[in-house]
Amino acid sequence: MGATLTLLHAAGSVNPYWVTAVQHASTGASAGLAAALMVLRTRARTGGDVLLTRSRLIGIALIAVAGTAGDLGYVSASHRGSLSIVAALASLYPVVTILLGRVLRGHRATGVQLIGVGVALTGAVLLGTAAG
Repeated sequence: MGATLTLLHAAGSVNPYWVTAVQHASTGASAGLAAALMVLRTRARTGGDVLLTRSRLIGIALIAVAGTAGDLGYVSASHRGSLSIVAALASLYPVVTILLGRVLRGHRATGVQLIGVGVALTGAVLLGTAAG
């Protein structure tokens, strides 16, 4: 994760839109290949059941748009602020995953996860007060 964020920052100094487009195009190609292989495997086993429905494709497209927007925001913020602080705050993404799991799917966080969220958010607050 750290290497990806550092490389995004470095490449973003040339053109943040281009680096984000290339990163997401390569990720999309890999995900598309994996999805195609899953569909073929599922069809071979079940005799033609549809794995990717229209609603799932819409969900995947929304995830791609949100990921692209997040990366553009990161590249932009890393050039306007301190890279060490921006990268540390960007690494809080698992907190969002835990919260979305709770809100959208009703998953309960474990005690260790809740402690991790608390420590991560405390660190973010400390970084914010130290920078400001």
